[in-house]
Amino acid sequence: MQNMNMIGKIDGTTVWSASKNVVGCEVEGEMVLLDLQSGTYFGLNPVGAAIWGQIGQGKSFEDIERFLLNQYDVTPELCRAEVLALVSKLAERGLVRIGSDEAA
Repeated sequence: MQNMNMIGKIDGTTVWSASKNVVGCEVEGEMVLLDLQSGTYFGLNPVGAAIWGQIGQGKSFEDIERFLLNQYDVTPELCRAEVLALVSKLAERGLVRIGSDEAA
């Protein structure tokens, strides 16, 4: 499974980037992503939108975790699990790629 291979590569310095075929738009505090290639929409709740914003700024996994821990009342373990779950879903749908993986 591609998703599991990606998770195996993640450490604190991992940086993701939006795929070239994705555009995002904020709608009432949530983020709506559009995959221009497939025409598929993907909605993110406010926390997901915050993660997407951090990805757009080129923040590392560690930076994203730190940002979320400062913004929300969440344990580091849950924060890490939730970020990994969201990024895995986004990667599965081709919406993000690991920044250093130029072939994606």
